[in-house]
Amino acid sequence: MKKKKYLALFLVAIWVALLFTGCNKGKYGEDTKVKSEEITHSLVQALAEGAYEKAADDFLYTTKAKEEMDAQSLERLWEKLSDGKGDFREIAGLEDDNWDKELKIIVTCSFEKGTAELVVAFDRTVKIKSIYPG
Repeated sequence: MKKKKYLALFLVAIWVALLFTGCNKGKYGEDTKVKSEEITHSLVQALAEGAYEKAADDFLYTTKAKEEMDAQSLERLWEKLSDGKGDFREIAGLEDDNWDKELKIIVTCSFEKGTAELVVAFDRTVKIKSIYPG
């Protein structure tokens, strides 16, 4: 009888562990979201100020992203994003989008003549994986 009780408790413990593991899959903690939003805000400010070297060198990128995100490519990206929209005004909004292997921050950039979206994707270690127009 005692063995059945322990077996039942063991099975309940496994079930609870699996339940919580399944619920957290693909979710990032609040600290990760806050940190990635802060990084995104600083990155967009650097791009808007034309500090492309700073944007390329002062932020943590994944190895692959670091190879692709040099100052020239970031400058081209920002020019494409802001083309025909005038001077940058402000970040009009930040929205996060959770996926299993990355967290995407969608930035609404406000310019003199309109808005544009920029997406900054992070891995689980809060390194930038990619940056692209939304």
